Amino acid sequence: MQGIKIYTILASSLISGSVFAQTEISTANSSTVNASYVEPSAEKIISPSDKLNNLFERNMSQPYILQKIGERTYYVQRYFYSTTFYVGDKGVLLFDAPEGRGKYLLQAIRDVTPLPVTALVYSHYHVDHIGDSPFWNDEAKKEGVNLRIIASKATAEKMQFMNSRLPVATQVLSKKDDQFKFEKQTIELHRFVKAGHTDDHSVWLLNRKK
Repeated sequence: MQGIKIYTILASSLISGSVFAQTEISTANSSTVNASYVEPSAEKIISPSDKLNNLFERNMSQPYILQKIGERTYYVQRYFYSTTFYVGDKGVLLFDAPEGRGKYLLQAIRDVTPLPVTALVYSHYHVDHIGDSPFWNDEAKKEGVNLRIIASKATAEKMQFMNSRLPVATQVLSKKDDQFKFEKQTIELHRFVKAGHTDDHSVWLLNRKK
């Protein structure tokens, strides 16, 4: 699946006078790679050369931003935290559970499908990324589903070391390069040789363009 890089650039200009200085903030879209800026769409797949427009303003004023990035894959952002979900035939796979954003992510998913979230991936152990996992556990139970939680061995061990109170992974991938199946879709796990953000951080790849 082709990645999408999204940038927001705030340009400020300082106008000096003999008595006072005035600061003006511009939220005009600007690209260093000649990208086109487009409106978010839950129906139209965004081109790899395009960027979503006015992300700062949208984060400040909208409940969430939803964009289709593949036939079954969607990007959603709520107040500057982003995640991705994949819609299967029977359920939804969610990558991360950003803290305090569960109900808004659920609304975004409901804009696309009535199917329940049946699987959740932990990208790494930080609470700001997986802190709403209890919310998704509860939502799954309402649908009569046992939430499947997938994590790397490094993340599972780090959560245990940190005495995390969040739900433990129900499926732990132990290899440095591993994979699991979600319905018909294969998801690959790749560990960094030298992880930068956290020592358990990993790359998760939907290995088909869906």
